[in-house]
Amino acid sequence: MNTEQPGRNQKESMFICGFIFFALVLLVRSGRQGIMLLRIVRWFSIRSCLLLLLVVCGCQTSKKENPQKATTPSRAHSGPGQALSEVWRHLNVVLVTIDTLRADRLSCSGYHEKLTPNLDRLAARGVLFENAVAQAPSTPPSHASMFTGTYPTVHQVRNAGGFALDKSHETLAEILEEKGWQTAAFVGSSVLDRVYGLNQGFQVYDDRMPKSAAGEEPSRRAGPVVDRAIQWLQNQSGQKPFFLWVHVYDPHAPHDPPQPFKTKYKKSPYDGEVAYTDRELGRLFDALDKKSPPERTLTAVLGDHGESLSEHGEYYHGVFLYDSTLHIPWIMAGPGIPAGQHVKAQVRTIDLLPTLFALLGGKVPAACQGVSLVPVLEGQPGDTTYSYAEALYPKLNMGWAELRAVRTSRWKYVRAPRPELYDLERDPGEKVNVIDQHPAEAQMLRKELERIASLGGPDAPEKVQTKTISAATERRLESLGYVSAGAP
Repeated sequence: MNTEQPGRNQKESMFICGFIFFALVLLVRSGRQGIMLLRIVRWFSIRSCLLLLLVVCGCQTSKKENPQKATTPSRAHSGPGQALSEVWRHLNVVLVTIDTLRADRLSCSGYHEKLTPNLDRLAARGVLFENAVAQAPSTPPSHASMFTGTYPTVHQVRNAGGFALDKSHETLAEILEEKGWQTAAFVGSSVLDRVYGLNQGFQVYDDRMPKSAAGEEPSRRAGPVVDRAIQWLQNQSGQKPFFLWVHVYDPHAPHDPPQPFKTKYKKSPYDGEVAYTDRELGRLFDALDKKSPPERTLTAVLGDHGESLSEHGEYYHGVFLYDSTLHIPWIMAGPGIPAGQHVKAQVRTIDLLPTLFALLGGKVPAACQGVSLVPVLEGQPGDTTYSYAEALYPKLNMGWAELRAVRTSRWKYVRAPRPELYDLERDPGEKVNVIDQHPAEAQMLRKELERIASLGGPDAPEKVQTKTISAATERRLESLGYVSAGAP
């Protein structure tokens, strides 16, 4: 709008009013001769009234449309590096982590048994990352990487037991709580007890385990965990967005599913536990859909690590760095996520936090080694060329050397007393060590491993800081298989 127009109209109106006054004076003096003049005055009077009306309206409109006084969203004032990073979308966020779940057990990944209809349903309306990998084959380090977006060498949770996440590391839950989210966690095992620091940022952290006899697992099945999560969910008023983390433990050893899964999967009790877990998660998903519609909810489901079923002579997990224990399922669904998409690019657990923040419109913490996967969801090339993993369990509990590895979509290099290199495209089972045939690839990956391992500081590659744990905690970890009795 022309901001000079109201001023011009005001001057014109004053001129006309002055003319009318002068004309009236002449009219009084002119008598009959002023009839013609009266007609002229009447015409100008009408025009004057119209102009005065326009002046009033114009001034009001000018005030409303003045760009210096307009109220605009913060997004409009943002420059590069500012704008979208601070415009948070207050969506509900649900994170489900499934302990010890292999990537190859999902029906949507091609498994011959239909074990996971509810996870398949979620994948159908979201994205399945087919090549997702963990940063450690152990629960606490893997979860610490998810919640901080950093490698174990940085967050320093290097193994189960004796390590706790320091409060100097800002977590996913802490940031969301600061931004106004209601936060709650329900975990299925004491290996995620609050003593290990992952409760940071959670207003509710339900880690109460049932009493167990000596030697029995201090854990609870998925059913009770889901029950408590649903109860909390139903009590939410909807006035604030929520962040809900549910950790289910059942696929973890010992593989002993409840009925009817125990009978149905007698020959493969691990599969029975996966099927039982999926059934319970179906109840959670149904309750979630009633409380928070999919268009208002970001949902992520990940395995924290895999499980070796005798591959490479390993039972369970924690010792070696083969894909049987590092390759995990990862599903995401919600606003901004294409439905029915399968992503083949390598992604990492450290990419979870940056991806959620990008979808929520938040700024990714500078400390993150992970990157947002939103460009990948949009069909662009991925930026997660390398993935680092480590296993300190052999050193801390068995007196062996620790293992470290770097993986790309094609190659995996394992730093061990006898280094290993595997061509994952030709040898997905990692059965043939080809390090002698590909020295250049091995050297390139070794340099990258050293770079990532040094991110925590100059002494990070060999630094092992443990915290004193109680005798009761040590016994619990022994029952879970995380600590060997009499181990150094």
